Amino acid sequence: MARRPARKRKPDPALPILQLKIRLLDVSPMVWRRLLVPATTSLQELHGILQVAMG
Repeated sequence: MARRPARKRKPDPALPILQLKIRLLDVSPMVWRRLLVPATTSLQELHGILQVAMG
């Protein structure tokens, strides 16, 4: 089954932005990323963002 590409949204200046700190457990040295994502980001979109951010 083919996956649909993620929808691209235009940023809305009034939209809240969430700051997330993501870290990998049991890895030394600590690997972490700080991400800024729109509050309307779906779980499916967040999954893709995390995959790209963490490599």
